[in-house]
Amino acid sequence: MSMKKRPAEGSPSIKNAPKPPEVTAADVDAAAAVYTDSLVHLGIGPFISKATFAYQGPTGTKVTPNLVLTMPTNMMVEAAKHILMGVSPPDSAEGFQRSWDAFLASIKFGE
Repeated sequence: MSMKKRPAEGSPSIKNAPKPPEVTAADVDAAAAVYTDSLVHLGIGPFISKATFAYQGPTGTKVTPNLVLTMPTNMMVEAAKHILMGVSPPDSAEGFQRSWDAFLASIKFGE
């Protein structure tokens, strides 16, 4: 019989991961922006994880790594949860479609 060891009170875990501090829109605008279009490597460790992103050149042949994101593993898991929550509700697809349809309607000329 296997028994899971309970983490010590106050020790880091996914459930009690610290929440990131609140930031303003100005803070976000001041952050560096890097274009990337694919995840080419993911290394997950017990404490630190790294995600390597890349972009593909205009010819579509060369994939060039351009960003390595290094962060505490528990915070990377939290980020993944937030991403999945943002795109997984059943009405997300319909909402995206409505937004896309509204965008297309707004750029039609002469109709």
